[in-house]
Amino acid sequence: MEDNYNISSEKNRLLALATQFRQAMEKAKFSFVHPQLLGFPYGACGVSSILLSQWLKEHGFKGMKYFCGTHHVGNENSQSHAWIQIDNLIVDITGDQFIDKQEYGYYDKAVYVGPMDFFHGLFYKDQVHDLNGYEGYDDHSKKLFASEYLKVKAYLI
Repeated sequence: MEDNYNISSEKNRLLALATQFRQAMEKAKFSFVHPQLLGFPYGACGVSSILLSQWLKEHGFKGMKYFCGTHHVGNENSQSHAWIQIDNLIVDITGDQFIDKQEYGYYDKAVYVGPMDFFHGLFYKDQVHDLNGYEGYDDHSKKLFASEYLKVKAYLI
C-alpha cells in the first residue's frame, strides 16, 4: 500500500508542477524569441520539454529522459514529438498541438502525466537521452534556454 501511495503522490505532484509550468508558458509565449517556441504549443515540444525539465529539477526530480520520436504517415509525411520520461511516466505539456489531426486521434491533452498511451505509442523512438534541465547543452543554447526559462518562471512566482 505504501508503494502505491508514493507512486500516486509523485504522479500527482508531477501533474501539478507540469500544469503550473504549462499555464506559465501560455502567459509568457508572446515574449519568446527561440524559433521553436514562437508558435507554442505548435512545434515547441522539444524546447518546452527542456525548459520543463529545469523546473522539475528545481523541485527535486531526477532521472529524467528526453524522448523524441517520429510517426510516419504514409510514405512521405512524418511528424516528430518530444516529451520527458521519468521512470515509466510520460510528462508532456504540448500534446494538444495535435488537436486538429485525425491521424493522432485529435489528441487534446495540454498536459499529460501518465504511462504510455495510444497517442505517445504512435511515435517511434528516434532519440532518448538523460535530461538535467538545460545542463549538458552548449553555452549558446544554455544561454537561450535560460533566458526563455526566466520569462516562464516570472509567471510561476
